Amino acid sequence: MNAVKLVFFILISLLMTSCATTRGLTDQIKAKRGDVEAQVELGRRYSQGDGLEQNDEKSIYWFTQAANNGSPLAQEALARRYYHGGRGVAQNYIKAFQYAQQAAAGGRVGAMSMLGVMYCSGKGVTKNEEACVQWYKLAAQRGDGPTQLALARKLALGSGTPIDLERSLYWYKQAADQNIPDARTELCQTLGLVKQTQPQFNLYDGICG
Repeated sequence: MNAVKLVFFILISLLMTSCATTRGLTDQIKAKRGDVEAQVELGRRYSQGDGLEQNDEKSIYWFTQAANNGSPLAQEALARRYYHGGRGVAQNYIKAFQYAQQAAAGGRVGAMSMLGVMYCSGKGVTKNEEACVQWYKLAAQRGDGPTQLALARKLALGSGTPIDLERSLYWYKQAADQNIPDARTELCQTLGLVKQTQPQFNLYDGICG
């Protein structure tokens, strides 16, 4: 029985590999004809070695083709590659910022958060705390948990925005609901500050005890 299972497993593995390779070849044909989705898929496949031999240079090539053809997904992928450097590209914050702008304009929430980080740090763009907060708000409103935590901290500290502890609590709660590390702890700490001036404030007592 074990031998039969082993043979079955090998056959299934070979079939899956064959199918992945066939899809990879089909994507190449479509990509060379200008199909943006196929170009993105090739970028991903070469990046991960999925049905094709892993190749960072080819991954960057196809992501760039797709980005130039207006793919927000490819633009965000390139923004992250250039931000971190390696895997086929040299670190380049300016290019990362440019691609992040394009991806954010196309609705990519991760790129919106990334722009916030870059404005906060001054990487690839002049440091601007107010712009940082605005991009954080856009990403947080679209449900990005880590950005919700980052925005809560900005509101609690008054960095790039006036201090607003009650609004900060709201975003801490949103991040805590997604189990973002430290969100619940910082929510309760901030709630303690609010209660110093508003003892009757009890909106989050069920969370903090």
